[in-house]
Order: sequence, then C-alpha cells, then structure tokens
Amino acid sequence: DILLCLDVSGSMVDVDAELLGVFQEIATGLDGERIGMRIFDASSVMAFPLTSDYDYIVDQLGRYQRAFQGTLGPDEQFSYAAGTSNGNGASLVGDGLASCALDFASTDDTDRPRSIILATDNMVNGQQIFSLEQAGQLAIDNDVRVYAINPFDFGGDPVSAQLQNVAETTGGAYFALDFADTVSSIVERVNAIEAGYIETPPEVQIVDRPGPLLPILMMLVIGVCVVAWRVRL
Repeated sequence: DILLCLDVSGSMVDVDAELLGVFQEIATGLDGERIGMRIFDASSVMAFPLTSDYDYIVDQLGRYQRAFQGTLGPDEQFSYAAGTSNGNGASLVGDGLASCALDFASTDDTDRPRSIILATDNMVNGQQIFSLEQAGQLAIDNDVRVYAINPFDFGGDPVSAQLQNVAETTGGAYFALDFADTVSSIVERVNAIEAGYIETPPEVQIVDRPGPLLPILMMLVIGVCVVAWRVRL
C-alpha cells in the first residue's frame, strides 16, 4: 500500500507534477498493490483512497498532474487546491503527514507493507495541530514507513535535518532532490526498499518421492514374514 502525501503549496507544484507522472507509469504495471493520494497545504484533502482500480488511479493522477501543470482541457473544471486552504497558514507538514498516517488506521490489512511518499520542503508557515515528530509517531503506530522527498535541501539546514530524522525514524528514508537524482529514480529505490518488507508465506510441498525409506520398509516386512514362517515350521 502506497499513499502519496503531497504538499501542494506553490513551491512544490513542479515536483508534485513530476511525481504524479511517474506514478501514472507505475500504475499501468501493478498487480494487487494499492495506491491512494492525499494533498495538503493549510488543510488536507483525500484526493482518492487506497485502491487497486488502476484505470481509476491513472485517471485521477493524470487529472491532478494536468492541474499542477496548468494544462487542463477546456471542459475540465477542476482545482487541485480545492479544500486545502481551510486553515491559518500554509504548508502545515505535521498536520498533512498526520492525516496521511491516520488513513492507514482504518485499514485492517496489517500484513501488507505500508508506505507514505511525502513530497514537501518542510517550510511550515502557521500553527500546526501535530508537530512533524508527532505525525511521525502516528506513522510508526500504524506500521507505516515514510519516504520524504525534499526538493529544497540546502545541506545541513535544520528544516531538512528535521524532515530526514522523522522519515528515517519510521524506518523509511529521506531524499534530497537535485539535478542528479530525479523523482523516477527515487521511486525505483523506494520500491526496492519496500520489496524487502514483503513476507512470503512458507509453502508446504508434498513430494510423491519416498526416496530410500520405502525399500527399507519393504525389506523389514519381508524379513518379519520370513522369521514368522520359520517359527511356524
């Protein structure tokens, strides 16, 4: 299960559009995995819940990508930011991540690997209900790993360091997006990490090959019969 958790503040739009393009490509080759998406700024909105309906996923991702890029068709009346400004401030990352983590609380499939891909620059502007650390703990409580993508990591700044620490504490990872590291390569690395969490149940195999045991048993039976015959004589 993968939930995209996208900061839709102005500085993140281009990264979100690229990420959505990558996931459209991934969704066409999935089989059984579920993808959902939540967006946030001052408030969060469930774009679409976890689902394995890939036609629906591709359709929704494409619509949001076109909205981010400003390439919606003339008949598409849609705003990606609808519902995300119901609060005081902008880019409230702690609240956004908390809402994404809580989306997993209502799912009972705890044996499925769970991950959040969080795209944000962690530039909080306003009063949050949840701190980023509290939101990270909610992810841990729901067995969710957080993979953070930060396109504005300036190296050693406390905002980026905080985001990295929270992501890695959940068992996930942190990626500073730069020209040498595209979103597609990051997503491939996330998939490789998540694959390691999939537990394959043991298989019980019944093989119709008794091996050397059957001849030994036959010899014992014959020996017993011979002994019994001689005793009767």
